[in-house]
Amino acid sequence: YNDKYPHFTLKQGDIVCACSGGSWGKSALFNVKGTPVILNTSTLRLRYFSDLGCNLYLYHITKSSFFKNQLAEQLSGMQPNFGYTHYSKVLLPLPPLREQKRISELIEQILPYIFKYNSAQEILNNLNNDISIKLKKSILQEAIQGKLVPQIAEEGTAQELLEQIKFEKQKLVKEGKLKKSALADSIIYKGDDNKYYEQIDKETKEITEDILFDLPNKWQWCRIGTIFMHNNGKQLNKGNSKGKLMKYITTSNLYWDGFVLDNLKEMPFEKNEIDRCMAVKGDLLVCEGGDIGRSCIWNYDFPIMLQNHIHKLRSYIPLCTKFFYYIFNLYNLTRLIGGKGIGIQGFSSKALHNTLVPLPPLKEQYRIVTQIEKLFEQLR
Repeated sequence: YNDKYPHFTLKQGDIVCACSGGSWGKSALFNVKGTPVILNTSTLRLRYFSDLGCNLYLYHITKSSFFKNQLAEQLSGMQPNFGYTHYSKVLLPLPPLREQKRISELIEQILPYIFKYNSAQEILNNLNNDISIKLKKSILQEAIQGKLVPQIAEEGTAQELLEQIKFEKQKLVKEGKLKKSALADSIIYKGDDNKYYEQIDKETKEITEDILFDLPNKWQWCRIGTIFMHNNGKQLNKGNSKGKLMKYITTSNLYWDGFVLDNLKEMPFEKNEIDRCMAVKGDLLVCEGGDIGRSCIWNYDFPIMLQNHIHKLRSYIPLCTKFFYYIFNLYNLTRLIGGKGIGIQGFSSKALHNTLVPLPPLKEQYRIVTQIEKLFEQLR
């Protein structure tokens, strides 16, 4: 091997460098004795001429940002490939041989402490992140159970809100803006036997197993579809060219802490699709797939069109939408939102419609949100 492939054979003390793909710039010190090893085309060998230097020193240089930055400046293309010409352009600080050895020995002495520190820091970072997530869950759990702020009798009841919603729905049905079937809301109540029941029209069934926890007296369990109008956006169809070209967002633009609106795409929307697929300021948007239930409130002064993988929720009467955003946040963190499907799970319109949420009096909703955000700020 040594005679036939002298330029491709590794010997003990050589430095091997990765030259292509996502591993470029990685290096290792070759310390294997015995059977010769031949380099492949994706690696490159570094070796001092004669006794000019200490290979261990050279190895530590290749691990440095000083070395890698010089390679990075020569990057080109999506899949970078480096070779002899690229490495030959890299400048190296070259101390006297004995000093190279002393530097290498000192680095070797220090490295175990660095690795130990890095490991401890990683554990600390993970611990801080874990504590932060658990505290966030606890805050949200207390909030939606009615334990974060005190109840105030003068603030009314959730039942009064439901009556207002029912009145608004009847009005929309008379105006032809809502189907009559929307009036068949569920009514959820706790019986004298301490079990929970749901009544839809004349049918009543027990739903105790679906109830997550008991609520304060003036609160009410209800379905999302009872208090919010909701629908998906438009399905992207390359064959459909009718309508007005308008910018739209999909789940890749929607995050818990806001929206990414760079390079929005366009698709055609016909007149009868615009109102249904358009989100306006104050609408709660919820992801159907991917990170199921990921939500954010559209707070821009301009409207935006939606693709079909986003649900748009708009309350029938003025509610504190941020309170329900935090409910979705908690349900997502605790994996209470599930989906069905092969490969990709989805949060369908029916599943969204039937999602159970607690409904506090309106003023209490706002007080809860204020306290959540105060505590979250302290966490940050």
